[in-house]
Order: sequence, then structure tokens, then C-alpha cells
Amino acid sequence: MGGAEAEQVSSAGQLILADLAKKSVVTGAANSRRAVLFDLDDTLFLTREVKWEHHRFVAKDSFGIDLTDEELTEHWGKPFEEMIALLYGGLGTPEERLEANKASNERFPKKPIDGALDAVNELLDRGIAVGIITSTVTERAVAELTRHGYPMDRLLLVQGADLTDFHKPDSRVFGRASKLLKALGKTEVTYVGDALTGEQAALDAGFNFVAVTTGLFEADDFSSRSTVLSDLKNLPELFA
Repeated sequence: MGGAEAEQVSSAGQLILADLAKKSVVTGAANSRRAVLFDLDDTLFLTREVKWEHHRFVAKDSFGIDLTDEELTEHWGKPFEEMIALLYGGLGTPEERLEANKASNERFPKKPIDGALDAVNELLDRGIAVGIITSTVTERAVAELTRHGYPMDRLLLVQGADLTDFHKPDSRVFGRASKLLKALGKTEVTYVGDALTGEQAALDAGFNFVAVTTGLFEADDFSSRSTVLSDLKNLPELFA
């Protein structure tokens, strides 16, 4: 990460990044040349319905705004701080918006998607490197993954929106991961996600893309270049 980009990362985020970089060295001993990167929201966790209610609550309670489904749909999946600025009408400072959201975050918990954790563990057991690239904040992503039993010491990396200047659908969102994977000899990379922005970023980066229809989009919305699954239960079969 360059100096300008690093300056935009929170101190806590930099500590997480340094720790995950150490863990990636261990993961690099895997025999497989494959790697699978996952989106988080509506891919590993059911997020949209509960977090839309969360955003409606914060927008009304803290900023006096009544959010519509159209507004939520338009901005859903954008980098977290950008998204809440748009959803909360640009009111308050960035810190105030984050604090307002954080204050009620535990009242609206994300729910794990059936089979997601098992799929991740099976891929890891097969020697396939696994990482997370998400638009949420890194600290929250790490906390959610840890809370639900994901093997954090085995993951290649967890990258949230605060750890990069680039965001889906820009393929440069995978820049750090690509360099790390190349150094570890991972030449066959797949990104798994539920959104068209993730598909575009992955295909533009030269990755394979596996779409799951656990988010806003249906199977027909995705490109013919992508593999589409209804959930992650059968994902490991693609890497048999």
C-alpha cells in the first residue's frame, strides 16, 4: 500500500492489515495454486434486510430522514462511509454518522448464511487459499467473521473499504490481493459474490467469478462468463 493510501487507513485498520500480512505467509504453504476470495454481505452473511432496517432506524432517529427502498437500492453495496453519507443525507460529520450507526449496530445483527462457513472450511482443508474483499469496514468484518466462528488464523486477508482507495466495480480493488496471491504462486483466482459490481471487478481483474443469488440479483442478471449458484453449499464441488 502506498503512502497516500496508507494515510487514509485508520490506525486500527493498519494493525489488522499488519497482522493479516503475517498470517498470509503461513497460508502460502498450501499446495494448491487456487485461491478463492469472498464478498461478505449477502454472500457469507444475510445482510440486506436487517441492515436496511438498521439504516432506516439511524436515518430517522439521528437525522430525521425517512429512507425509501429506492434510495437503499441505489446506494447499497457502496463503500460503507460513502454509503451512509448518502443514506443519511450528508448530515453530520463522517465521525458522527459512523457513531450513530455503531450505537445501534448490535440491535440489527447480520445472520450467517447456511453452508457458508462449511464451504470456507472445506476449501481451506483442500489447501485453497481463502480471503475476504468487502465494502464494509475492516474492523466490523473481522468482528463478524470472528463472532460466527470463521478461522481467522487461516484466512489470507480480510480487506474492507477502509484499506483501499479503490472499490468495486473498479478491478483495482483487488490490487493488494493480486500481488499477494502472485507472490504465493496462486494463479487460479475466483471471486465469489452476490452483486454485479463484484462480477465486473473480478472479470476485469482476470479472475473467475461465482455469483450467488442470496442478494439483490437473480441468476439471469449475471454474465454468461460467470457460474451462478443459489447458495454456497455446493461451492466446494467446483474445486474438486
